[in-house]
Amino acid sequence: MEKVMKMEIMEKYNSTYKGYDRLYGDEQREKYREIISEVNSVENKVIIDIGCGTGLIERRLKKSRFTVGLDISIKMLRKAVKRFRGKLNYSWINADAENIPIRDNSIDLALMITVIQNIPNKNKVISEIERILKNNGITIITYPKSHFTLEEALKEIQQSNLKIMGINDKVTKDIIIKLKKVSN
Repeated sequence: MEKVMKMEIMEKYNSTYKGYDRLYGDEQREKYREIISEVNSVENKVIIDIGCGTGLIERRLKKSRFTVGLDISIKMLRKAVKRFRGKLNYSWINADAENIPIRDNSIDLALMITVIQNIPNKNKVISEIERILKNNGITIITYPKSHFTLEEALKEIQQSNLKIMGINDKVTKDIIIKLKKVSN
């Protein structure tokens, strides 16, 4: 069942990649402004953008030490790769967010923007984010208000060892939750 859902999501984004920026770009950029304001600085950080799509936020991450864009849709990734061709501090991975091919404790900042509603096993992806984050690493996950109430979003997170650092549910169509990995 989960595999079928993942295939449907991949096919959906593979078929909408051409018009994605035009359809959702303004809405996503509004979220990015809010998200970047939640991050003190991206300078010298190793960042992963889970569900990076066409790479719209990556422009705001150019001062990072290294940014990885991860997406299940190869066509969305190809558009991102083309957009950032020749930029040395970007890498792109075609993968599933529930099985992130990144070393444990290697990421300073993990972003997952308007993706969680497409994940069959939300506990697994949150566990993966927790695994790849360095101690004191930050993650920002957005929950579309059309799919989640604040209470439902918080319930998803409560099962993890991530500490809530902030919640912004007033500005965009998403609930923006900033979390920190604290050592056990």
